[in-house]
Amino acid sequence: MVGVFWIYKDKIYSKKQSIKFLSPLNGFIDSNFSHYEVWEEFKQKFKEFYLYEYEEINRGRVVYNQNKNEFVVYSNSYVIKNHKDLIIKDFKLRQEKVIFEVDEHYLLTCI
Repeated sequence: MVGVFWIYKDKIYSKKQSIKFLSPLNGFIDSNFSHYEVWEEFKQKFKEFYLYEYEEINRGRVVYNQNKNEFVVYSNSYVIKNHKDLIIKDFKLRQEKVIFEVDEHYLLTCI
């Protein structure tokens, strides 16, 4: 599975897609989801998000590298240090096929 996620109070909130139904681009398979669009949906679904903007809560993205046959999790260093197992379980990944990359795009803008 690939997609976007947020980690809030040690719980993961994600929107995922199976790689079986997506086409690769430059050797990578990514979901069609943007954090911005999914956030609007999640703010309606989860009351605890109502007062936040999407970039104010730890977030990340899972993509599949077709050339290396591995999943790549992009997030900030806090998420990668503290929530690897939560992400692997939620996205149903095999631990030996996952790498974690710190990406400055996912640094928190607030809180």
